[in-house]
Amino acid sequence: MKKKLMIIEFPDAALKQTPQYATPGALKTDFAVWLYEREVLTLAQAARLCDQTRLQFQKTLKSKGVYLHYSSEDLKRDVQNM
Repeated sequence: MKKKLMIIEFPDAALKQTPQYATPGALKTDFAVWLYEREVLTLAQAARLCDQTRLQFQKTLKSKGVYLHYSSEDLKRDVQNM
């Protein structure tokens, strides 16, 4: 997968107040969750963005109180595949 470097600057004061969130991994994960919530990325795409498996990302979503996107079309397809 091709990657693009993105640099984001934060004020020192903001990062010092929230050190647990100030790691690159935590920021990537929160960004992936944010994009998934807004249906910009699929589950698989968001998981790849934060270097997690789909199952790991589902657990991340659960820990943050975010529900999986599951449409009526998804349900119909699952019922047909039973």
